[in-house]
Amino acid sequence: MLTLTKEQSRLIEWLCLAVILLAGFLMTSIPRFDYAYPLHLDEWWHYGDSTSLIESGDANYPEPYPQPPNADDVITDDVEIGYHVFLAELKLITDVSWLSLLRFLPGIILSILALMAYFFGRGYRKCSMQR
Repeated sequence: MLTLTKEQSRLIEWLCLAVILLAGFLMTSIPRFDYAYPLHLDEWWHYGDSTSLIESGDANYPEPYPQPPNADDVITDDVEIGYHVFLAELKLITDVSWLSLLRFLPGIILSILALMAYFFGRGYRKCSMQR
């Protein structure tokens, strides 16, 4: 039977975690490898709301896709304002193009979620071992 030291088992654990995070990022990026534009309607909608938020500089921003097209609606009750502010601030801080941001952000978010799941599961495992 192979016995590993604590450092060796920790190294293997971190390498497996790195492989899982990389695989999650790559799986999310597969549809975007040869297509530079956002894929889903939600991505376009968040893009429009975030750009309108940046241009107006206010949480009550004009509707980026008004119906009918000549309507002058203002969004006042945006239920996803936190995400739109996050996208807008990320764009302003990094100065990355919108297409690059919307192309790589889903993979980064999935990797962060996988990392959070790992740490929550690890904390749960430690708590259950102490009982």
